[in-house]
Amino acid sequence: MRIGTGYDVHRLTENRKLVLGGVEIPYEKGLLGHSDADVLLHAVMDALLGAAALGDIGQLFPDRDPAYEGISSLVLLAEVAKTLDAHGFRVVNIDATVICQKPKLAPYRARMAENIASVLGIRVSQVSVKATTEEGLGFTGAGEGIACQAVCLVEETGGARPEEALDLKVTEQNGGKMELYNSLTQRIEDFRENVPGKVSMYTCGPTVYHYAHIGNLRSYICEDVLEKTLRYLGYDVKRVMNITDVGHLSSDADTGEDKMLAGAKREHKTVMEIAKFYTDAFFEDCVKLNIKRPDVVEPATNCIDAFIHMIEVLLEKGYAYRAGENIYFDTSKLSSYYVFGKQSEEELMVGVRDDVTEDTNKKNRNDFVLWFTKSKFEDQALKWDSPWGVGYPGWHIECSCISMKHLGEYIDIHCGGVDNIFPHHTNEIAQSESYLGHKWCNYWFHVHHLNDRSGKMSKSKGNILTVSVLQEQGFDPLAYRFFCLQSHYRKPLEFSFDALSNAQGAYLKLKKRALNVKAAADRSGEAPDQEAFVSWKARFEDALSDDINTAMALTAVYDVLKADVNDATKAALIGSFDEVLGLDLLKAPEEAAAGTEEDAALASWVEERIALRKAAKKEKDFAEADRIRQELLDRGIVIRDTREGTLWEKA
Repeated sequence: MRIGTGYDVHRLTENRKLVLGGVEIPYEKGLLGHSDADVLLHAVMDALLGAAALGDIGQLFPDRDPAYEGISSLVLLAEVAKTLDAHGFRVVNIDATVICQKPKLAPYRARMAENIASVLGIRVSQVSVKATTEEGLGFTGAGEGIACQAVCLVEETGGARPEEALDLKVTEQNGGKMELYNSLTQRIEDFRENVPGKVSMYTCGPTVYHYAHIGNLRSYICEDVLEKTLRYLGYDVKRVMNITDVGHLSSDADTGEDKMLAGAKREHKTVMEIAKFYTDAFFEDCVKLNIKRPDVVEPATNCIDAFIHMIEVLLEKGYAYRAGENIYFDTSKLSSYYVFGKQSEEELMVGVRDDVTEDTNKKNRNDFVLWFTKSKFEDQALKWDSPWGVGYPGWHIECSCISMKHLGEYIDIHCGGVDNIFPHHTNEIAQSESYLGHKWCNYWFHVHHLNDRSGKMSKSKGNILTVSVLQEQGFDPLAYRFFCLQSHYRKPLEFSFDALSNAQGAYLKLKKRALNVKAAADRSGEAPDQEAFVSWKARFEDALSDDINTAMALTAVYDVLKADVNDATKAALIGSFDEVLGLDLLKAPEEAAAGTEEDAALASWVEERIALRKAAKKEKDFAEADRIRQELLDRGIVIRDTREGTLWEKA
């Protein structure tokens, strides 16, 4: 951090405007001086430049240069912002005090702070503008002049960047425009990435023993919007997701049957067949919901050696112990285990250990398993050699290792459902930071439950609604995405078919209006109004930057449709917004082509492949069945196995 101070003073004189903080203030006299003589902005600029050791405004914008005569100081402040960015600095905080006997400035201070924040690409909360009088200063006491003193903080962002990189998006992100609720600190914070301009993001992926229900998929929709928002704001995002194909037990308390093994028994398949089938099904649902596939998708079974290595290090450091031939993490070694809030142990354990037999191997109640051996789960299908015997990893270890493998020792954002907070994410932090010896993840992003009238949706309760079921009921999957975007990710969302029906009606009307605008824009041949485009885009970005406020982002779409701008501008804005919203608002529905020879031939080919796949499955040739499914996918055909048979549709 660097601190800088700035001071400026100008005389009041006739025939000049009085401008402070870029706000023109009605007064009988104005200030005499450089540019528009805005002493507030001049003091702020000198403070910023001084903090970064880059000189002052007299050096950069000399008053003898006619180019700066009468120019707005807001323009000069924008140049200072670019200069700071080019030299690897970003603004943290500004505190300025205007000193004058009159006029009264209270009605204008908020607008002054907004102007400064807007130009610098920071939040208004990072700018403080005050006003005071000082009778003892002579000229101020006589009402002959106005002065300002400013103090600012800047921080280095890691070095200078080339001039061509200085665009609006970079300025905004480095100014701390993005705000996120951090579950770890339980407050909304300015988002600050570890490496300037780059974001490492980890997502807890599905346990692939069954179809994902729409409650699971709400989390992935919200995480998808977060990733797309970050990219929209100019960040370079790398997102990693695990696939849990081993080790997740039916109780989060590390007891009970492995969910993957339960799925295999249910369907009379091998665990890996179950994993492959439901992994494919999960990503098919993601395609239907316009959820972007993460940059890296890693099954837990690919990383057994990494799990073993981490456990060995934890044992060496004294954070783990062996008991009953299993390896446990010792939570008593931590100064703080319950890192997500201040709840008592009893409150956190509700629903986790009810009616579950205590593991007598543990030294402490909250210790958790890092590695299971054959001594406890002799019927486990997937086992590996380890220094402690043949066995398999606990659930929590996989996310720590997979994130470190692909994102390194420091990650920016870790995502998951709110039910992952305890014990899963609590245990991830415990083992990761004990292994690394430093803080691991800065921001934790948790999506709240989707409920029906009986409570939280879950597979264990049997109230499973899948995307396919919604489609069978006549709903567009993107209507469900729209339904989710109408609510904030940190609020529980109650699902009913009536509510979804209302959402689908609103979605289809919105899409129709958007397509009509696009058609009108295509007919007119007009170009978008660039100034209006930038202004509306900034409003959309502000909504998303406010802790991913998707409801306000949708409002921006409706407001654009009503705005007094040409259709080309509206269409361009809606297309831009849809990069994040993912609602296909400008994508025309496919024209029905039933009855054509081409479609008849396609239908015949698909039905033939489905029959061949069914025969392969009957012969237990699952590799051939999977090959046929992939062949269909390559042709853009998605199939779904239901009780009524195999259904298909174009992706």
